[in-house]
Amino acid sequence: LADSYGNIEPALEPVWALAVAGSSYIMWEKSTENLGYFMAQVKSVKQWIRKDDFIEFDYTVLLHEIPTQGIISCHMRLTWLPANPLKVKYFCASENQGLEDGSGGESGSAAGILHEKGANF
Repeated sequence: LADSYGNIEPALEPVWALAVAGSSYIMWEKSTENLGYFMAQVKSVKQWIRKDDFIEFDYTVLLHEIPTQGIISCHMRLTWLPANPLKVKYFCASENQGLEDGSGGESGSAAGILHEKGANF
């Protein structure tokens, strides 16, 4: 979404804001006493066309892990009905690991994406 200087086209700012919100959920869930994260980059985004009023996007984002300096790639599906909470489902993989599960079958988990939606990333 951003160019090489970090500039974002005004029309894409809402899409960027949703990526930040969804990434924040992942970072909050994955953070521990010894590990923290920040969003380094939005690699890709795809909007799903729906027949209802929900907005739905698939993103690939890169998270920077502190203090390890590792980069984690996360695929997330955001579903949102304005004036309601954002729903986030995701799975992440680091450079040194295979796929990581989310937190079981709850909203926001890898199991939710892989089993409920049957999505392939």
